Amino acid sequence: MDVRPAPKTRRRKLPAKYEIDDLLGDTSSYDKSQDDKGAAAQLAVIRLLLQHGAPIGGATRGDALDSYPLVPGEYGGRVGWSYRLCHVLLDHCHSTPEDRRGEDIILFLGRFSGVQSRKRGELLDGL
Repeated sequence: MDVRPAPKTRRRKLPAKYEIDDLLGDTSSYDKSQDDKGAAAQLAVIRLLLQHGAPIGGATRGDALDSYPLVPGEYGGRVGWSYRLCHVLLDHCHSTPEDRRGEDIILFLGRFSGVQSRKRGELLDGL
């Protein structure tokens, strides 16, 4: 299985106060050279990391939400990757009981709701 992170120029840094590597962020970075098989392998690794307690760091939230489309459809490239990654993260968040959700899950759900609200507003403005 060949799962490569995106080039280091795309990597977002966590604030220094965390002093940890964002393994999930490295794994979830989108790379233009990814094919469907590589993307599926990355999603499998991301699911595994989440199951073992990896936090949803800022880099992962950014990768998932930066290009997330509101209207479902057939997407390729970064938009398709963002759509699939968001749904892996949402499945994880919703399978975690509310009393066990950490700050990372709360931040992701909050930002996801904000993205949906903003994009809904943009859709309605276009009508």
